[in-house]
Amino acid sequence: MIMKDRHSPLFRVRVSVRSKARGSVELIRAELYNLGIAAQDLVEEIRQGHTSFCFFPASACRAREFKKRFRSTKLKEVSLSVSCLRDADWKTRWKKYFKPFDITPELRLVPLSNKGKEGACGKRRIYIDTVSAFGSGLHATTRMMARLIGAQKGKFRSFLDIGTGSGILSVIAHCYGAREIWALDSDREVIPTARNNFRLNNFRANCLKAIDFLDFRPGRRFDLVCANLNTEDLVRFKKRLIAAVADNGCLAVSGISRENYPSFRARFKDKRLSCRRVLRHNNWFAVLFRKQ
Repeated sequence: MIMKDRHSPLFRVRVSVRSKARGSVELIRAELYNLGIAAQDLVEEIRQGHTSFCFFPASACRAREFKKRFRSTKLKEVSLSVSCLRDADWKTRWKKYFKPFDITPELRLVPLSNKGKEGACGKRRIYIDTVSAFGSGLHATTRMMARLIGAQKGKFRSFLDIGTGSGILSVIAHCYGAREIWALDSDREVIPTARNNFRLNNFRANCLKAIDFLDFRPGRRFDLVCANLNTEDLVRFKKRLIAAVADNGCLAVSGISRENYPSFRARFKDKRLSCRRVLRHNNWFAVLFRKQ
């Protein structure tokens, strides 16, 4: 997940696919993953039948480095552009596209800029500040994880959120009954945003920490563990993820693309896990396991 200082410029890299052939889009998406762009940081846009991919590097230097690496792939039917969005410009653009919506049948997600502007909806509102971090709930993987958390309502009290970003999954878990919430992210810059989103929704996490998951030593296990990461990180963290789940507890994972799903299932097999539910939205998968 990415957060910029409020006074810093935001850089956008856009890779536009000129061909309408489905295979071209999937090839370029896979190449972006191979170049180190995490699934949760990649925004896919479709306009007038043409697809483009955007992501937001932390600096102009990183944008230039990616541009150099991407051109070395010699992919055809694509164009690449790098632009600088001032923070105020990004805020305006983001608010234009992010509107309140139902993230689960019971919960309505409302951007902070819309707080107090909605009429009655009959659903519990949750508020997310999307100005300083990407984690709006619009991405398919976040929506699927929200559904898996909702399906466990009443079945968990302790919750571990790995790769918390804006903290949205922890907020949802709180709404569905979690009373002990631990939230982690390897990027320390997202922590203030997550903390603020918890405050907006009237709770505090028991633990909110910037740490690499492989260095995390909680000394306990959790009823429900969620990890919305990319496939390689899920596989790399496999042993630690399983160890963090209490007996008869659940592990929900997402960030798995359609291309990577068969490989993920083969590499993530473990006799302690039984698959209970698989969700697919567009080209993304989410899986719920129960630990024996």
